[in-house]
Amino acid sequence: MRLRLLSTLRKATVSLLIVCSVNMYAFPLILRADNNSMSQITNKIQQLKMLESVIDNKTKVLMTLKKQLDDEKLQLEKKKKELESLENRVADEKIKRLSKIYASAKPQAAADELSKMDEKLAAKILTFMQPRKSGAIISKMDPEIAAKVFQNYVNKNQ
Repeated sequence: MRLRLLSTLRKATVSLLIVCSVNMYAFPLILRADNNSMSQITNKIQQLKMLESVIDNKTKVLMTLKKQLDDEKLQLEKKKKELESLENRVADEKIKRLSKIYASAKPQAAADELSKMDEKLAAKILTFMQPRKSGAIISKMDPEIAAKVFQNYVNKNQ
């Protein structure tokens, strides 16, 4: 029994020595591995900071471009409104000229011509005439067409 105990004790001692010698050599390797891992982590952190800086710069550029686009959009909308206003003034001038032409015509002839037109256009032409002239022309129109033209005339003046 004693022999067996000694044999077991020797095996345990040898195992302990092997573990200690392995740990003694392995510890510096673990430290070296940790140092390599730390430098890799540090490098990755620096790379991430650089990428973050690049992203911030690109975000600032995009925000500047967006502001420029918004400003240009506002300018275009302003120009569009100016153009629409100018188009409306030109159209009104043309209608005023037509109004003078139809006002100088005989009421029956003007009524015949205006009856063939779009009711809205006829109503616009009548709005630029003196009330006495437009009334004389409407009285010579077909009653159904006159009602439609007059309805547009009333809606235009409201």
